[in-house]
Amino acid sequence: MNLEQLLKAFSEVLFSVFQQVESTEDLLNDKQKMALIASIIAALDELQAVTEQTLPEELTSAYTAGLSEAQAALQELLTSAPASPITATIAAAAKLKPVIANRIHLNALNNLISDTLADLKAAFRTARESAITTINDTIDVVRLEIASGIIQGNHNRVTAKRVAKAFAQGGLTSFITRDGKRLPLDVYASLVARVKTRQAQVTGAENRYKEAGVTTVRIFENAVTCPVCAKYRNMIVVISGSIPGFKTKNEVPLPPYHPNCRGTIRPVVMDFLSDAELAEAKALTAAFDPGKDNRTPAQRKAYAKEQEIRRKAREETKYYERMKAVLGDQAPKTVGAFRRMKRSNGKGWQKVQVEYLKAVRE
Repeated sequence: MNLEQLLKAFSEVLFSVFQQVESTEDLLNDKQKMALIASIIAALDELQAVTEQTLPEELTSAYTAGLSEAQAALQELLTSAPASPITATIAAAAKLKPVIANRIHLNALNNLISDTLADLKAAFRTARESAITTINDTIDVVRLEIASGIIQGNHNRVTAKRVAKAFAQGGLTSFITRDGKRLPLDVYASLVARVKTRQAQVTGAENRYKEAGVTTVRIFENAVTCPVCAKYRNMIVVISGSIPGFKTKNEVPLPPYHPNCRGTIRPVVMDFLSDAELAEAKALTAAFDPGKDNRTPAQRKAYAKEQEIRRKAREETKYYERMKAVLGDQAPKTVGAFRRMKRSNGKGWQKVQVEYLKAVRE
């Protein structure tokens, strides 16, 4: 199983949990309620086991990709490098293929794997607690409303709908951000996995450069990028020791800067830079301001357009997942079918909208 398959498994497990909640005949029955909780815990346990098997392999693969990326970059650097003792040192190191069994790589990789699994272990623990609390608290409220006569009709159906709605709104919360946002397990796992795999690749490249005696790197980001990544684009950062006029990686972090960051690093040898290039690099460092958006108006506009397209796609996916959790088989079979139905705005879409809105109000 690869990373994308693992993240898909997260979504599938969470969707199956929503289906189990809605299909349980009588959640007011303690035996059925406990059986549902046991089933959810078992599903999360199985998913955690798969995660703990898959992610170390993915992180190792990403780290190895970083080594290979750095090896190619070193070879490219040497093609235009002037003859010098530094060039000879890099050339000698570049002749040797990077070996992940070397201590520098093993230690870095083991730390990455350990940190990642610790983060996700805590997330699974929080999700289990959240699931149990959501079920118990929602059922307690329903019982009070039944006793007071607020809820009429089919109590079992109302209970199932209420619990399903509560789950859709945060029943499998795995992390709460500083500003109070509740991140469900699949979302948080995706954030952690994407950040850590990217970090593994960048760290692999960084350590390969260090092995070759390279002490500085340049940060590469796309021209059309976010305000966060734009701050670091083209900056030269010192990864070993210190150089006057330039910042170390403790002062300016290396990528990734967010879960979808595609930033990377390339080797730079200061002795190979012209006076003009050196002055430009120093000026960029001196102008560095973490709180300033240094993109041009055209870059901002292009990025905003790209993000708006992605935002709408994410919103549609989330809406579909909520609808599927509440309506089950009555909802469109796939997110693609959902989008086509929504855009056509025909009778089928209007009907399913009415059913969904009716269900969430119950």
